[in-house]
Amino acid sequence: MKRKTTTLLLALGFIFSAQAAIQVIFVGQSGLTFSPSSVSVAVGDTVRFTWVSGSHTTTSVSVPSGAATWASTMSANVTVFDYVVTTEGQYGYKCNPHAGAGMVGTFSATLTGINDKFAAIKSSIAIAPNPVLDQTTLSFNSDRSFKGSVKIYNATGDLVYDDKMKVETGDNSYLLNLSKLGSGLYYVNLLDKNDSFLVQKLIKQ
Repeated sequence: MKRKTTTLLLALGFIFSAQAAIQVIFVGQSGLTFSPSSVSVAVGDTVRFTWVSGSHTTTSVSVPSGAATWASTMSANVTVFDYVVTTEGQYGYKCNPHAGAGMVGTFSATLTGINDKFAAIKSSIAIAPNPVLDQTTLSFNSDRSFKGSVKIYNATGDLVYDDKMKVETGDNSYLLNLSKLGSGLYYVNLLDKNDSFLVQKLIKQ
């Protein structure tokens, strides 16, 4: 089974990332300027643009190769826009209607202190009830959406449960039906594509 040995080692050893929690860098608005107009971030950080007044945009002007561009209105209807930094380099952005008045900004991203992109999930994960008879709920909060899966392994590393899951930004709740599993110790794995990033113990009564 592909990745079985690696996943079991992660489960038995509870080897989690030692990286720091994701940082949220706030970029507000003061009149016709972004405040601060220049910040330094780490890859993995989130730059959060917050609206104060008026009608504006935050629109990328330049991004490093491989990084996503962005464009969002900033108004009473859209008060927050989050941009997750995935690539090292220099980023430039502007407010479309007010760039000529100087409403522009930059941020520089480095690899120093790369943050764990799943820190929010790791800090909020819960399985309840645990121990479980037949059904239990896996719940967590995520700061990003992605297509993933949940896999459950028994104590010897055999895959006994495998299902796709769509993780949404915000609170997530996933019902696990374990009625067909025998009593014992299991390891619940959350995966992003093929990479296991979280392991939790589960006891089946």
